[in-house]
Amino acid sequence: MYGLSEFEKDTLSIFRILLDVCPSRKIEAVVFDIDGTLYRSESYEIHLRDEIYKLVAEVLGLELDKAVEKLESIKKVTRTVTLSIELMGIDRREFYDKLSRKVDPRSHIKPRPEVRKLLERLRKDKKLKIACHTNSGKLLLMKVLDALGIPLEYFDVVVTSDTAPPKPLRDGYILLSKLLDTSFDKIMYVGDRWDVEVKVAKLLGMITVMVYRREGNPDYYIEDVIELEKILDP
Repeated sequence: MYGLSEFEKDTLSIFRILLDVCPSRKIEAVVFDIDGTLYRSESYEIHLRDEIYKLVAEVLGLELDKAVEKLESIKKVTRTVTLSIELMGIDRREFYDKLSRKVDPRSHIKPRPEVRKLLERLRKDKKLKIACHTNSGKLLLMKVLDALGIPLEYFDVVVTSDTAPPKPLRDGYILLSKLLDTSFDKIMYVGDRWDVEVKVAKLLGMITVMVYRREGNPDYYIEDVIELEKILDP
């Protein structure tokens, strides 16, 4: 460091530390949550919630108000519907199979051709592997994707509550890494809920992106999923 001032020496040392602590990480795969991430629909949230309440009442043989009270009480602890119904003794796979026949996403969710084009560019132009991770069952996922105008085939890997325990349990994230054949540090995880899904991804070492909500401590925030390329191409 001959010829450098003390200030310049300190500045150079800081830059070297930053390079060691924050190395550039090559992204090989992007994982998307679905509901609340690829689209926003308040009316569908209400429709879905109401049908969940009715189905819980039906399965447990309870009055609707009692079913609502029971589910919401458990959900305060679990933070997710899927974990809550399992704690209530309901098989999640059978539950979502029945639920998929009762809900109508097309009546509430508009097509998003801009999201479809985003996925196309990520796959074809950037050569990235694409996956989705949802607590819903596969049949319900397919109905939502159909409403959005996005073919299921656009995803190289699909992890639902049919194939792995629900978020925020780590099993689904580990399965994603295995099926994508990609280490955690080369996976970008995009979601809209910090405590339920994005926090776990970050703890496992994934690059994390929060959509819509500014909460938690993700690596990036974006207002809409279609802004994702701003991160990939800064």
